Amino acid sequence: MNVPNEIWQLIISELGPWDALQLRTASKRFYEVVTSFQSYWYRQFCWYLICQKKRPAMFKTGCQRKHIHTHSIDCLNVEQEMELSAQLGIHVSELPNRIAVCPTIMEGYPCTNTNHYIYEIPANRLLIPLDPNDYKPSEQNYLYRFLIHNYRQQRQRAARYNQSEIKLQLRQVQDDLTRQQKELDKIIEQYKREIQKTKNRQKFLKGVHQQLQTLETNKVFHGQRSRTYKSFTDV
Repeated sequence: MNVPNEIWQLIISELGPWDALQLRTASKRFYEVVTSFQSYWYRQFCWYLICQKKRPAMFKTGCQRKHIHTHSIDCLNVEQEMELSAQLGIHVSELPNRIAVCPTIMEGYPCTNTNHYIYEIPANRLLIPLDPNDYKPSEQNYLYRFLIHNYRQQRQRAARYNQSEIKLQLRQVQDDLTRQQKELDKIIEQYKREIQKTKNRQKFLKGVHQQLQTLETNKVFHGQRSRTYKSFTDV
């Protein structure tokens, strides 16, 4: 059955990135569908960067944001500084004082400092907007950007270790596990013995309890002399 790519993309949208990559290996058709699903991989890539707390990514993706910083020269990039100083006919070095006196001269020059915003993170990665200022599927392959950035992060994590050090630590960990297991076995055996003692004590106390109940039932014999006790046949 020749299922349109759009239907497969709807299905892929319900999968996580690693499941989608596994699906890619199923056939040439799936390889084509998965790798060409640019909007999906763009969102996965952006979500990955967002989870890494990379503010430039949050700024570029078109996520809702609110400027919470006092407008200052720090809000402008170099190009904006040059353009604004030329518009005002002053040297760039004079901009900070001019902005401090009249912040409204920055109108039309939006803040580009990503640290000056708080961001509204989408509840779902598929809700990340496809902002045309950042989403350029004809220029970039977002599947490979996603994979390359993941690879870089893994290399950074692994850079602190080497093979000999890992082997040494693995032996140490195995020794610790063996020692801890032996200690656990001793503790278990100790508690088993204590539990058995408690059960024996419980059994004894139940027996005494039963004996006391029996004695209470046979209280009629209390204080009687066996030599003077008459049976019903002697009456």
